[in-house]
Amino acid sequence: MKKQIKKKNTADKAESLLYLGICSFGSSLEKGLQFATKSLDEFKKLENSNANQSSIGRSKCLQLISTIYSRQNKIKDAIIMSQEVVRILKNKSDTSGTLGLAYISLGSLNEIEKRKDSVEIYYQLALKDFEKHKNLAYLPNAYLKIGKIAQHKNQKEISLLNFIKSFQIANISENKQAKVSCLLAIGKWHSDMEHNNSKAENYYNQAHQIAEPDYVYDGNVQFKYAETPVIYTSSETPLWMYISFSMGTIENATFGTKIIIDNVRVNNSALTNTTFQTSEFTVYPTVTNQFINIAKRKSTPNWDYDFRILSIDGKLMSQQSTTFSESSLFTIDVSQLVKGIYFIQSEGFTSKFIKE
Repeated sequence: MKKQIKKKNTADKAESLLYLGICSFGSSLEKGLQFATKSLDEFKKLENSNANQSSIGRSKCLQLISTIYSRQNKIKDAIIMSQEVVRILKNKSDTSGTLGLAYISLGSLNEIEKRKDSVEIYYQLALKDFEKHKNLAYLPNAYLKIGKIAQHKNQKEISLLNFIKSFQIANISENKQAKVSCLLAIGKWHSDMEHNNSKAENYYNQAHQIAEPDYVYDGNVQFKYAETPVIYTSSETPLWMYISFSMGTIENATFGTKIIIDNVRVNNSALTNTTFQTSEFTVYPTVTNQFINIAKRKSTPNWDYDFRILSIDGKLMSQQSTTFSESSLFTIDVSQLVKGIYFIQSEGFTSKFIKE
C-alpha cells in the first residue's frame, strides 16, 4: 500500500513541476527549464511501475524543453528534443496533442533552417494527429500552417479552404487569438491572391474588433477589459491549476499601473472555496492568515504522515509530521509565511491554500 502511495506521490510531483514549467517559461525561460528538467527526472522514476505514464510525461517535458530551446535560439538542440518526442510517442496512444505539437515545432524549426520539403511534411503530420484526437485548441494553427504553404505554392482554392476551416474551428472553440490569426490570413489572401484590398480591409477590421478589448470605467480611471478562456485539453483531471500572466513590453508604449483579475471560474464554478477536499484529507480554510487545519477522512489509513508546505515556485517552506487517529485534526501555523499561494503535500495528495 505504501509503495502505491509513493508511486502516486511521484506522479503528482512530476505533474506539478511540469505545470509550473509551463506557467513560468513565458516570463522566465531559465525558470521554466529548471522546472521541466526536474519534472523529467520525476517521470523517469515511474519507468518500472508505470512505463506508459512515464513515457508520455517525459515527452511533455521534452517538448516544453524544445520550446524553450527554440526561444533561446538553440535550434539544433530544440530539433533533437522534438525528434525524441516523436520517437517516444509515434506508436503510443496519446490524446494530449504532445505528438502534434512536436511535429509543429519540427516544421517551424525546419522552416528556420530553410528545409522546405521537411516543413510541409511535419505540418501535415501535425494536422493528422490533431484531427485524429480532435484537439480543437491546436487544429486552427495547423490548418493555418498548411494554408500558408498552399498559398506560397499559388494554390488559391486549397489555401483559402484551409484558412476557412481554421476560422470555423477557432469560432467553435471560442479561441479569440486563433480567430484573429485566421482573419488576418484570409485578409492577406484576398489582398495577395485576388488583389481585392477592400475585402482584405474588411477582414482586417474584423480581426481588430476581436483583438481590441472593451473599455470600462471606474470613476475617472479607464481600464481595458479582456475575457480569456483557458482550454484544458488533457483527458486527465489536474490536482490544481495555476494561471499566470505577464505584462508585454513595446518600445515607446505606455501602460497603466493597475491590473484587476476577477471572475476566475472553472467549469462555471467559482475557483475559491472555503473547504478543499482531496481523496485522503479535508484541508480548510483555503484562505487564511494564521492557521490551516487538516482532517483525515475515515478511509485514510492511520499512519504517520509528513506534511510539506511548498511555495509557488516549488521551494520547501516547512515540514511537519503527525500520527492520525480516527478523529484526528492536525493544525499548522502558517502566520510566518509571506502573503501568496502555497501548496501542502504529503504522500499521495496535494492541496492549495492562500496566505493573506
